[in-house]
Order: sequence, then structure tokens, then C-alpha cells
Amino acid sequence: MTHHPTLHRRITAVAPALLLGLSLGACASAPPTELRQARVEYRAAANGDAREYAPIELREAHDALMDAEKAFDQDGDERATRDKANIAFREAQQAATVGARRALDQAAMAEELRAERPIVLPPLPGEEESEARARSSRRDAEKDREVQAEASPAFSSALMAVEGVADVTERGDDTVVRFHGSFFGAGSDQLLDSARADLARILPALQAEPGRTVRVEGYTDSYGAKAENQAISERRAEAVRAWLLQHGAPDTMVIRAVGMGAADPVASNDTAQGRARNRRVEIILGPPAIHGDEVQQSGPIMPGDDGDKDTVRERTPRDSKFR
Repeated sequence: MTHHPTLHRRITAVAPALLLGLSLGACASAPPTELRQARVEYRAAANGDAREYAPIELREAHDALMDAEKAFDQDGDERATRDKANIAFREAQQAATVGARRALDQAAMAEELRAERPIVLPPLPGEEESEARARSSRRDAEKDREVQAEASPAFSSALMAVEGVADVTERGDDTVVRFHGSFFGAGSDQLLDSARADLARILPALQAEPGRTVRVEGYTDSYGAKAENQAISERRAEAVRAWLLQHGAPDTMVIRAVGMGAADPVASNDTAQGRARNRRVEIILGPPAIHGDEVQQSGPIMPGDDGDKDTVRERTPRDSKFR
């Protein structure tokens, strides 16, 4: 609600003098009862909450009273004077009512704000220092996350070379590279020549940020037994992993080979073209390692070790032999 302090002062200063002047200048006859009541009601409104909380309504009451006073000055105790006085009386009542209601609303709102204000207790001995250390740790962790999530310009530029042969998307903090072409023939785990050319395009990105972890996921079409598809998807992922390490992926980079079987097809398995697209490999690039972190090499990851039911094999970077 907007108040008008200037308007308050003007109404307060002008009204009493104006009422006195009009009373002294009125005709000899006594003012009608309606006009006297309107004067009293307006004076009460002007001295009450309406002055601060209902200045517009108070101004309208003032104008109505002046109109009634003018009619009395010109015509005396006539019907028109009494009618205008009744209007001024109602306008003054309205201003007083609105002002009082708004004043109560303002007080209730202030009380609610005081009730909602939290009570701050003084820290216990040593608690302030502990909280300061916790805030510092949170700030450091936030900076680390920002550094981790931000790809280097060299990495981003290198990925542009891959976009012609693959879809590159973001999945949380990971970068997912899904190649368009088929990497393997039916029932085979031998890379096609076209697949090697496509894989060569991702090597600059791996070299730009060797601190990233890489997950190679091998897939099959839906033809064949489930166990057979699972086994061949593992061999396909391992074939891609070995090729990357043999052809320029950093020796320190952790690359995991994961068999996904016939899961998550990207095309229909009802056509030869769709099945060829499903015999694919996807490469998931994890976020850059946080500065100061050391990548720990580990032995093979057995099913269930990381909550993934798929068969996962992790080899040390220099062991690039096929299984």
C-alpha cells in the first residue's frame, strides 16, 4: 500500500482553517444537523488512522464536505445542502473505516514477521571456529566441483572432430559419445575399418584431458541367446578399449570395458539396417579428475562390485591384450 505524506500534511494543515473560515462566513441561519454531523465525522477521520493509511479516501471525504459547505453558504438550509452533507458524512465514515482496517492489517503483519524471525543462539565454545572450518571446506568443495565440471578448451575443440561421426551429449557430469556407424559385423568382435577411422577422431579428446575416466560400452542386436550376446558385447567393448590404448590413448588413463548385451537398442532389430546400428559401441567420458587426486589402478571389477549387474572388466593401461 502506498502512503502520501505530502497529502497528509496538506489535508491536516488546510482542513481546520478552511472549516473555521466556512463556518464564520456562512449565512446567518444555523447549519443543518446533517452538515454538523459531517463536520464531526470528517474531523475524527482526519485525526485518526485515515490520515496515514487512507489518504485518498480522506481526500474524497474532504472534497465532499467542501461541496456541502459551499452549498450551505450559497443556499442555506436547503434539501441540496443536506443531501451533500449526507454524502460527506458517508465519505468520512468510509475513510475512517478503511484507515482503521489497514492499520490493523499492518500491525498483524508486523507481528507475524516478529514471530517468524529465527532465534539465534550464541555459539558454544569452539563451535564458531568449527563452523568457520566447515564453511571453508564447503567453499573448497564447490570450487573443486566447478573445476571438475569445466572442460578445457582443448578438450571441447577436440570433441568437435567427433561430431561428424557421432552424437555427443551430456549426461550429468559425463560426456557420452554414440557413434553413428556400425563397428562390427554380425556375430563378430573384429573392428571394421570404418570403425577404426571413427575411433581415431576421439583420440585427441582423450589426449587433451588424460585425467578423465573412460567407460567403453559394447552392444549387440537382439538376435541370438542372451548369454551369447552378453559375451560378444564384452569382447566388442574390450576390442575398442585395446584399440584406443594401442593407438594413442594416454598410458595413465583408466579405460573400462563394459558388456551391455542387447540392452538399450537405438534402432529396430526387425531390419538389417537397424540391427547393424545396434551392434555399436558408446564411449562415456567421465568428468576431469579434481586437482590433487590420484587415479588408483585396480584389478578386475566383478559383477556387483559397483552396483552394475553388467560384466565389467578393467585393465591397467599398459595391459592391452584381448581377453
